[in-house]
Amino acid sequence: MSEFRLPNKLHITCSANGRPLSDELVLITIKSARKNNFDLVFGPTDTNGSLLVTREELIKQAMDEKSIAQMDYGDPEYDFAGEIVVAPMTLEDIDRALKAYKFFREFMAYPIAWEKHLKRSKEILLKLPKDATVEVNVEHDGRGIKLIPLTASPENRGKPEAS
Repeated sequence: MSEFRLPNKLHITCSANGRPLSDELVLITIKSARKNNFDLVFGPTDTNGSLLVTREELIKQAMDEKSIAQMDYGDPEYDFAGEIVVAPMTLEDIDRALKAYKFFREFMAYPIAWEKHLKRSKEILLKLPKDATVEVNVEHDGRGIKLIPLTASPENRGKPEAS
């Protein structure tokens, strides 16, 4: 078993130019000491730009991801490398998620209204001013883990950057 433990909860707040961003989706990457990392999508955020993700939700979604590619993933708890990356989903991320949804929806369970949430998040991002910076702030109860929040800026809308 890993010397690190996933946090019991992550309280995530999304903002654009300092203002709460509702209906945003976030990408949470659980770094793995063995095999592939787990890239998980959570949301949407509420009207205050907030989202609470529990340890149980992290594990469930990671195990769902593992179920479609058993040999590609280890165990999200036992192989946890002690590092979690949290980023706002970018337009590119959303487009990839929509393609994956269309391909995998017959093989795995998705949250209710998943496609609608993806499209709504994309619509909101497209309406932001071109100079908008989307940020995440994360509070957690984990000990000894490294949590890396990322920012998506106009120059880098396709790939978040370290904040």
